[in-house]
Amino acid sequence: MTGYLNDLFLDNRAPPQSLHQVEVWVERYARKVEDLPVDGVDPDFLSYADDVVQRLREIVSVTQRAEQRSDLREAMIFNSGRSRYGRYGTYGYFEKGYVTRDRQVIQSDEALRGMRDSEVIVNELREISAETRRSMSQRYKIDF
Repeated sequence: MTGYLNDLFLDNRAPPQSLHQVEVWVERYARKVEDLPVDGVDPDFLSYADDVVQRLREIVSVTQRAEQRSDLREAMIFNSGRSRYGRYGTYGYFEKGYVTRDRQVIQSDEALRGMRDSEVIVNELREISAETRRSMSQRYKIDF
């Protein structure tokens, strides 16, 4: 399981391109942890696995909320920034430049906020993992 976490949060990995990509990665690893065999596994280690899955799902929830906040904020500026084009009627709409800029700022702001909130959970996961590793190493007299 720590191999999965190391793989997921590897520092030299290319950064995710979007919050959605973070959601997909983290959800995939949560499922991998859930699918690990449990027969004959130490109950404390199973509890640790449950904590890991719960924290990974919290990350998914945090990133989804950030996307929802972004969508909501963008919706508030959408109508004020559209203009019609066409000489003898309306052929369509185009978005004014300042609105595009505002959208990008909102998306960037919410993505950063979501990533910061996720990083707090990742640090909690690292602490839980270190504590579990110490506990299991002492109990079984081998390095985990």
